[in-house]
Amino acid sequence: MSKALKLFTSDRQDIMEDYISFEANSCADDMIKKYGSVPGSILDDIELCTLRVTYQLLYGQGEDVGEKAETVRAANEGFNRFADSSAIDVMPWLRYLMPGKIKQLMNVIINVNNIQVEKVNERYGTFNPDTIRDMTDAILASIRNGESGQDSSVFSKQRLTFALTDLLVAGFAPTSNYLMWMLLYIVAYPDVQEKIHKEIDAVVKGRKVSLKDKKALPYIEAVFLEAGRIVTQTPFGVPHFTIMDAKIGGYDVDKDTVVLMNFYSAHYDKEYWGDPECFRPDRFLDNNGKLDAEKCSRCIPFGIGRRSCIGEKQAKLHVFLSFATMLQKCEFIKAPGEDLALSPILGLIYSPKEFRVLVKERI
Repeated sequence: MSKALKLFTSDRQDIMEDYISFEANSCADDMIKKYGSVPGSILDDIELCTLRVTYQLLYGQGEDVGEKAETVRAANEGFNRFADSSAIDVMPWLRYLMPGKIKQLMNVIINVNNIQVEKVNERYGTFNPDTIRDMTDAILASIRNGESGQDSSVFSKQRLTFALTDLLVAGFAPTSNYLMWMLLYIVAYPDVQEKIHKEIDAVVKGRKVSLKDKKALPYIEAVFLEAGRIVTQTPFGVPHFTIMDAKIGGYDVDKDTVVLMNFYSAHYDKEYWGDPECFRPDRFLDNNGKLDAEKCSRCIPFGIGRRSCIGEKQAKLHVFLSFATMLQKCEFIKAPGEDLALSPILGLIYSPKEFRVLVKERI
């Protein structure tokens, strides 16, 4: 699966860029029409925009998620509500104390898997290893290559179905969530939004934002990092266990010990950050307005090392281009009388509470 992701985030990045740019521009236009004079919640718009990109990356250009969008959204909500599943990972015996929750989770998984089964069956009839059209083809090719010529189509279909389910839900939910957090914070801090507009206007003139502009837009990157740090939408990493006796930070850790990375602790270290509770994107910039590499390395919303999130590069590119495209076209303004809540909805992934905005077209 890592090879398939690399193909579309590096070797064929232009395909991913086309999908994101088109959907983000369309979403911006729709939000301006809907919320230009009457404030409203942009949650559905952002989620659908993100889901459309993810769906086309998986199944090819022009593939419309259509009615399946509600199933995926429901699955995301189901996974997020099932916050106790992380405890079950560490203490499997808890499943016997909460059979109802286990059944709910299994139903969510089955509903999403049904979408993938349909697409996988279609793909097996049209797959050509010499023409890789999307991530589904790329994953299928890597699975078949890994089987050393063995005829095991059932095994391949199962692996492909599970891989696509992971990519669909994991690729959609954290990305749209991250984007919503960034939009919430620039609405709450209009001075930050103004700086973003000025940076885009100075760098991008008479054309659309592209991925090539990423290095020339350090303030947007600083906002991305600061949102990831202050929100820490996944406070703890996925549980792993040690394969041998080890020493971590001076402590002895026995083989087969369950280990979780505490991202929240790293992001709220007062000794290092000084004012970790404050939203201050400039903390990631040096005196010349360039990104401070050492401070950037301390922000780890996707994890760190070999066990970091496999979709990190895809998510970063997706969020950057969507966010920059929308900010190039739009000004997001807090609705009159709206009380913006920056505290999260707790779950497997911390989500922002819904908020209403006016979306004005920038001239």
